[in-house]
Amino acid sequence: MALSAGSAGIPGYDDGTCQSLADAYNDAVDNIEAASLAGYDLEYQYTIANNIYRELSDNCLVID
Repeated sequence: MALSAGSAGIPGYDDGTCQSLADAYNDAVDNIEAASLAGYDLEYQYTIANNIYRELSDNCLVID
């Protein structure tokens, strides 16, 4: 599931910034899948993805 995002009117979070965060989240999810297939510990990847998603959902309009 790839997310898209746009501005929700929060200062500093325009459409471009929000979409960049959505892209970073999508990449983080892809990294979780790759790490899982390689047998790596996933805690670090989950932390990164959760932090990005928290910033994204707190400041942007998220479209999934």
